[in-house]
Amino acid sequence: MNIALIGASGFIGSALLAEALARGHSVTAVVTKPEKLTASPKLRAIACDVH
Repeated sequence: MNIALIGASGFIGSALLAEALARGHSVTAVVTKPEKLTASPKLRAIACDVH
């Protein structure tokens, strides 16, 4: 499954990201600072400030 996740580097978002990747899903993470995320083949990080 493809998942889009906003706030993937936050407290709840990081837990959701880890669970989605552990289950084998492909995740597009929208975050302010993509460098805070751990690289993964199934993770695509997009830098964006939604506020």
